[in-house]
Amino acid sequence: MSLDSVAAFFKVTSDGVKLVDAGLFLRTISLTFFLGFFLAMAMVNVITGWVLRSLASAAYAAFMLVMAAIMLFSLWRGDLDQKLLHALLIIAYMSTTVAFAFVLLRTWRYDRSMSWVVSALLAANVPLVFLELMLPGWVERFYVVDQVAFDLLLLGLVVLGVRARAHAGAQVAGAYLVAFALPALGAILNDLAQNRVLIRALTFSFELGVAWEALFFAFAVAMRNRGVQSERDRYERLARIDGLTGVANRRTFDEELQRMWLVARRGRVPVAVVMIDIDFFKALNDARGHQAGDDCLRRVASLCAGTLRRSGDCFARYGGEEFAAILFNADVGVAESLAARVREAVEADGEVTVSLGIASVVPRDGSEAASLVAAADAALYRAKEGGRNRVMAQA
Repeated sequence: MSLDSVAAFFKVTSDGVKLVDAGLFLRTISLTFFLGFFLAMAMVNVITGWVLRSLASAAYAAFMLVMAAIMLFSLWRGDLDQKLLHALLIIAYMSTTVAFAFVLLRTWRYDRSMSWVVSALLAANVPLVFLELMLPGWVERFYVVDQVAFDLLLLGLVVLGVRARAHAGAQVAGAYLVAFALPALGAILNDLAQNRVLIRALTFSFELGVAWEALFFAFAVAMRNRGVQSERDRYERLARIDGLTGVANRRTFDEELQRMWLVARRGRVPVAVVMIDIDFFKALNDARGHQAGDDCLRRVASLCAGTLRRSGDCFARYGGEEFAAILFNADVGVAESLAARVREAVEADGEVTVSLGIASVVPRDGSEAASLVAAADAALYRAKEGGRNRVMAQA
């Protein structure tokens, strides 16, 4: 808004400076406030969408940018009264609202039939917007048609929210539905005020309604992002766990070994690896079946994990019937003691026995963690060659 535009609100009289048009002045101030509000909400969600890779935040940011553009157009329309631009902004508002609803409620995935209905209602509104703004006399003759089409679109968006409670979450869908309450009322009051059925001051009702909508949409987006992040965390946890035994998987073992190796090298402390193999597992699997073999793996994993209770250590399924443990700050003596307890616990259970090979080293510059695993694996081989059900340390 230019200084000349601001100056137009005032005039200098003998009694001082007086406000020429209080209503227009207040409306300009309110539009400026809403412009800043929508821009701020847009920028926050642009950042959130980028950091969290959230499509809901990105769709919300697009919606807020359109609202900011509408506010800017309203501020400058005295100098820039372009009907085509006005029509495009209205269509952008409806389109971004629909797109946001689809993304937030995941309707294309779970409610495709209603998504097509809302898309058709949006498509029907687009030519009506152009006709209303571009053709003289259209509003006087077909005002009801325009309003019914827009109201049906709003109703369709509300139905999306109601139907989404089952798949989008009650809280997300609830916040979405609450967001629609004031904009719908504000649009009605604004139209009545524009047609001088109600007082002129109620022309602010649409902007207030959209601000309300923006706040509750932001709340819904926050809940959706929290849900998405929880899902990502759950999938990440599942990706690090062996599906059969419930202990860490080989990927986690390799990552933890590398991490502990680097920490131990900086601290000049020992790190040990214990390789554990179930004795005669193939014979058990062949004689009693795969279900019995799976039950055996789960049982051994539980016994081993329960015995290795040191904080910071890692116990994982290494592959097949083989398990492995990483013991931080553990020399050969500590590793042998823990390995002996594991062997005794499995033997006491009475179903199978295990053979264990251990190796411990203080990592040096230039050394590799793979060498420690190879040493423990060689010790395991000697334990199996020596009769099984025993613990062997590196040579």
